Amino acid sequence: MEKLSGNILDYGAVSIGDFNNDGNIEIALYSFYKNIGDVFCVYGFNSVENELEELCLVPVFINYYNPFPSAEYIGNGFRILEVVDDDPLELTWNNYVWNIERRKYIKQ
Repeated sequence: MEKLSGNILDYGAVSIGDFNNDGNIEIALYSFYKNIGDVFCVYGFNSVENELEELCLVPVFINYYNPFPSAEYIGNGFRILEVVDDDPLELTWNNYVWNIERRKYIKQ
């Protein structure tokens, strides 16, 4: 997470900042989803619905034996080492850029 801008919390893979430059703070983090596996997520606050909403969720590769960042902030989005297929393991670096109309990070 060292390549993400914003405030990185001391005891977890979480970063807080205005990643999409809309004036609101988002939360970027790694998590584990039961049916997906390791994922990189970005959440933002939806003031209309008055709740957090998922802006990005991408299955990622995490090398637990020799860790390295699998998500990098690239200005108005993220470069993410995405898991394309689990068996056999297929990975690719994809850019996810903020789309203001859809209010989501969209794969380029």
